[in-house]
Amino acid sequence: MNAITLNIALPLLTAFLLPIISSHSTSFGRWLGPMALSAMLVIALQHFIAIDAPQMVALGGFLPPMGISFHVDRLALIMLIAIPLLLLLLWPYGKTKAREEALLLLLSAAASGMALSGDLFNIYVFYELLSVASFGLAAANRTAGAFAASFRYVVLSSLGTVLALTGIALIYTQTGTLNLAQIGMLSAQLQNPAGFTAFILIVIGVGVKAELFPMNGWVAEVYSTATARVTSIFAGLVSKLAVLVMVRLLVVAYGNSDVSNLLLVLGMLGIL
Repeated sequence: MNAITLNIALPLLTAFLLPIISSHSTSFGRWLGPMALSAMLVIALQHFIAIDAPQMVALGGFLPPMGISFHVDRLALIMLIAIPLLLLLLWPYGKTKAREEALLLLLSAAASGMALSGDLFNIYVFYELLSVASFGLAAANRTAGAFAASFRYVVLSSLGTVLALTGIALIYTQTGTLNLAQIGMLSAQLQNPAGFTAFILIVIGVGVKAELFPMNGWVAEVYSTATARVTSIFAGLVSKLAVLVMVRLLVVAYGNSDVSNLLLVLGMLGIL
């Protein structure tokens, strides 16, 4: 099961090596990214077929809350299958764009990390990594409109990051841990105004990426100036990962509270 960590390490390493290799061998560099994504897809499919119950992977043998833990279940593995599959379909084949390809690989690593992370701190780390890749891809068109839209996206996303981090800090003050499994056992300690405030802050912060109303003001501008490839990735992958984070937190930590009504109201407003 530890092999699942390759779905994060492999694209990170490939993203680092891709510009160097492409400068020496364009033909090999052109297929390096698809090969890494194909390996990720094979690993995810193998785990999806083999898994029969949710499992926890403690990296380096260090148990939570001190160590980094991954929560591997069928929902996470479905996302791990969808990430390389979507990027393989949208990969810029036949074009020498090492910078954009490296950003796509960086995004795939961050997205895989968000899907697997079993604690809020690492979700935040991979969220930041996903943001960096998203900013670069949003401006990949290199037009004045794309740069302006990307800048506004950076501002809104940075504000969301601060709010989400504040919410995570509030949860830590209430429970003394950031591990989702332990938070689930201590969920009663979040049934208070501070816990409700923490959930609101995280929803607002992650809601920027999830394109949740009213934090989705950047969507129309970025989508209209970015390439069709980037727009498809944002709409089909990035926003769904952010929703996965909110749903996982809701189910684990706030399953028996009324905070789900907040998402219900925001969803209805988004439809309107």
